[in-house]
Amino acid sequence: MQLALRSGVTVRLSADYVWMAAAADVLFAVSAVLVLMALGRWRPAWAGAGAVLGVLSALLVLCVVLQAESLHRGAVLLLAVGSGSQVAWLARYPRVRRLFVLVPPTSLAMAALVAYWGVSTHRATARAEAAAMAALPAPPAEAMNVLLLILDTVREQSTGLGNPALDSTPALDAFARQGVAFDWAIAPAPWTLPSHASFFTGHPPNQVSANWGIPLDRQFPTLAEYLGQKGYLTAGFVGNLQFATRASGLARGFLHYDDFQVNLGQLLLSSNLGRALAGADWLRRVLGHHELLNRRTAADVTDDFLAWQARSAGRPFFAFVNFFDAHEPYFPAGRSGSILWPGPRWTRYEHEVGLHSGANAWIAEKWTLSPEQVKIHAGAYERAVSKADVQVGRLLGELTRRGVLANTLVIIAGDHGEQVGEHRLFEHINSLYLPALRVPLVIASPRIPRAARVPEAVSLTDLPATVVDLLGLSAGAPFPGRSLAAHWTTPGGADTAFSMLKRGLVRQGWYPIGRGSEMYSLTTSEHHYIRNGDKTEELYDLRRDPEESRNLVADPGSGPALERLRGTLSRMLGRPAP
Repeated sequence: MQLALRSGVTVRLSADYVWMAAAADVLFAVSAVLVLMALGRWRPAWAGAGAVLGVLSALLVLCVVLQAESLHRGAVLLLAVGSGSQVAWLARYPRVRRLFVLVPPTSLAMAALVAYWGVSTHRATARAEAAAMAALPAPPAEAMNVLLLILDTVREQSTGLGNPALDSTPALDAFARQGVAFDWAIAPAPWTLPSHASFFTGHPPNQVSANWGIPLDRQFPTLAEYLGQKGYLTAGFVGNLQFATRASGLARGFLHYDDFQVNLGQLLLSSNLGRALAGADWLRRVLGHHELLNRRTAADVTDDFLAWQARSAGRPFFAFVNFFDAHEPYFPAGRSGSILWPGPRWTRYEHEVGLHSGANAWIAEKWTLSPEQVKIHAGAYERAVSKADVQVGRLLGELTRRGVLANTLVIIAGDHGEQVGEHRLFEHINSLYLPALRVPLVIASPRIPRAARVPEAVSLTDLPATVVDLLGLSAGAPFPGRSLAAHWTTPGGADTAFSMLKRGLVRQGWYPIGRGSEMYSLTTSEHHYIRNGDKTEELYDLRRDPEESRNLVADPGSGPALERLRGTLSRMLGRPAP
């Protein structure tokens, strides 16, 4: 496993990267030779030694030189064609042409080596996992299982919990009636990595290392480590292959961690040439395919989790499951349109390709969309939320059928929200407004109330303290914060939820985060306070103005609340108020 930076973005590497990169390059080479052989029936010269050696040489240059980002793609292609042409020209000489006989055995040998490499890698991982499981201590008597199901990029107001008029999340809504639902659950950050780091350590984003290009370090123990020490089987199954992989640091403490898969999409993205083709905008438009090549759907993640749970019966488990379906790119129903196959072209697309993450389809200049296009965009997002909800129902239903859910503490939450036009903003890495922070949160187990609602604002940073409290393992636990169970055992307690965002990838200066390097917010049951990077402030009355349309900082009647929140934030940051 490797972690590197490429243009300021964390590089995500699969544990199978090395052998898969070699396998992809072999696949390209074999495919090229087969194409030449097929063409050779029409033009025999095209299947000759010169043509084969020339094409293989050109592919070799492409596979190696494409790693250099600074070189123009046209220059790389010209270099490859020139090299291949020279080799083909040299093949006129008998001594060079004799090299052709080495192509078939060399290809077979490389394929065999790659296959052995891949199999041995997975066997070594399985042996290490089995040894770690065998070394686990005995679990507590009558220990409950724990399932932490994170709905990546799902906001509260796009679920039936936040908007009863919606029917987009029937499974989540039904499950909420079996436990406690929180009306104002606030994420610690408006993007995945720092939010998950807080879920696992109980520390807010300003205290953990996890941020843009920086994985979660070992400064604080994680929930998986702690429960593993108590005899729990620990496993993670993630759909977010951008910021929740092993390279992010979030896998620490999990005996089994399921992120990148061995499939054709991941195979192509392991190769320099494959990534270049995946990121070719013209090719995407011709094929009409704008999806991530290595997308792990909620259905895929659910299948893998249920298969693991069936194999792991007999010992309590802590399972972390991450559904990524509601994260961009998400598309309207039907074909997105292409040059070859006409279809609804509801907006323009630009494609940016991370080193191993596939094609991210970003709507170009979303703030220029018409109201009708914004509705279409929001509808596509809500359909993506519904896709994840279907798998929520399937996963919980199967655990019920197996008799597992009757002894399981289940926590379902969003890691952050999504903006679909509010404040003229889209996505979630550019502001601390509530659409990016307010998320669904449901906690259920046989030992807690059913069909209860908590109206106060709470922070998801308190999840580790909540889990160990409900398991009866809070004595000596290393997690700060207080258990959210206090909200249903002694209702009425007030919380102040802290959230933070660093600038990271955003380059647009007019975005809220573009005003400085960091911004902070505090959410209570009554107010939402934001301090921007340029020290300007925003204050909203959530009871009268839940859409945050009127900034009350200059309102004389807001003085006491403003001073109180300023002081609270200063204490949390350990620095004086401005």
